[in-house]
Amino acid sequence: MRQPPPGRKLIRTPIHNIPIGEAVRTADGRLSLRIKKPNGKEVEEMSVEAYVAWVIKGAQDTEKQMPPIL
Repeated sequence: MRQPPPGRKLIRTPIHNIPIGEAVRTADGRLSLRIKKPNGKEVEEMSVEAYVAWVIKGAQDTEKQMPPIL
């Protein structure tokens, strides 16, 4: 398993240790997650606030698509 360079904190899932991204602080002080496309060079940073909003919206959209439980 590849390790990030020293000084970088790779965030992983707690159970299966799946890499999610690198914890970073942006120039304006925001906590962010730096995500790299697998097998590519594209990198994207997403603030923690934006990430949480994205997860909430995804969950709400999924709930709208699910049939009611009887």
